[in-house]
Amino acid sequence: MDSLTTTPLQRATKRLESAGVENPGYDAIKLLETFFGKRVFALDRKEIESIPADLWSRFDDAIKLRENRMPVAKIINQKDFWGRSFYVNENVLDPRPETEVLIEEAGKEDFELFLDLGVGSGCILVSLLGEKQEAFGTGADISPECLEVSKVNVERFGLADRCNLITSDWFSAINCKFDLIISNPPYITGSEYRTLQPEIKYFEPKIALTLEDDGLESYRKIASSVSSYLNTKARLIIEISYRKYQEVTRIFRHTDLLHEKDITDLSGATRALVFRKL
Repeated sequence: MDSLTTTPLQRATKRLESAGVENPGYDAIKLLETFFGKRVFALDRKEIESIPADLWSRFDDAIKLRENRMPVAKIINQKDFWGRSFYVNENVLDPRPETEVLIEEAGKEDFELFLDLGVGSGCILVSLLGEKQEAFGTGADISPECLEVSKVNVERFGLADRCNLITSDWFSAINCKFDLIISNPPYITGSEYRTLQPEIKYFEPKIALTLEDDGLESYRKIASSVSSYLNTKARLIIEISYRKYQEVTRIFRHTDLLHEKDITDLSGATRALVFRKL
């Protein structure tokens, strides 16, 4: 790559490294490629020389934001998940690649009606609708601002006619049964939240991360009601922290659901639990 491009990237990378960013080179390249619309390493000299001053200025502004530990996804308002690029902002969690194991597991069986409880950005809702062309989904969340983001993503992929989005405090506004309920609820404890890295603590919605409790209240709330909203033989797929495996499974022992299997992520950690309504 030509030095005209290398020098600004090198300077940006060093700035991010000094700010404590974990992958400074990758983030600098990702930001530049987003603004320019092409892979940096595919640029020839003519294209490099044609990069306008205002683009370099926008790039510098983005690097300043990343120096302040704003995540790249929040700077560019985009995050990839299950083969799609989702709109994100400060009102929703960035989709995590480890959550993709929930989509993989859900897709192993057919279902018609499903509920994404705590829909967030809509990444799970949209991905399942994409996997199951005959399915209809409901996305529920307590945050109206969050639902606005979900709406953007549902419309982005042309799925508005196959789902609805509702404001609901857990099951408070739910009035039907489903073949599948899927959820990635808040499970960070109050003490854990205070030690989170800046990218999460200051730029992701607190309500989606923690209830300022022992990290188990979400599971207690779901377990207390979920059976009433599941059809016979229907499944609940729920994300957990592997550190809370014993506690979460103990909570669900007091329901009429069968603990059918554990789902591990690529690191081998238990990422989700699957329960079935008998």
